[in-house]
Amino acid sequence: MLGAMLLATAPTLGRHGYERALREGHLRQLLPGVAAPIDLPLTPGIRALAVAHLMPRRGVVTGLAGLWIHTGSHPTTTIDVIGPREMHRPDVRAGTSLRVRTHVACAPATCVAPGVAVTDPRMGRVAGLPRCECEAVRC
Repeated sequence: MLGAMLLATAPTLGRHGYERALREGHLRQLLPGVAAPIDLPLTPGIRALAVAHLMPRRGVVTGLAGLWIHTGSHPTTTIDVIGPREMHRPDVRAGTSLRVRTHVACAPATCVAPGVAVTDPRMGRVAGLPRCECEAVRC
């Protein structure tokens, strides 16, 4: 998986190695339990890879998490995912404080990274705000 080569987690580096790399400034934390090398540019694709392991099949990230992926604004600990009724809720990996909330809805989306679609901020505008911003206010 592409994200596994770019991003670091405590299970991949070992808890002590992960904490040491953060402390010494080799990594910067994207979300609880997920970090990127300090010299890696933080793009929407990299931020999307940080949540890829939490995504249910056919799910679309929305709300504050969608806004964070697109803009790099403040990270969130709740990942809101919309999708069809049959979409299942994924198990959140142990050791993280990330929460995944699933909602039944459909929205225009953009594939930002392999397996991660995010509501498109250019489509579905309501009162001049991108859809992911409107969803963030609603949640």
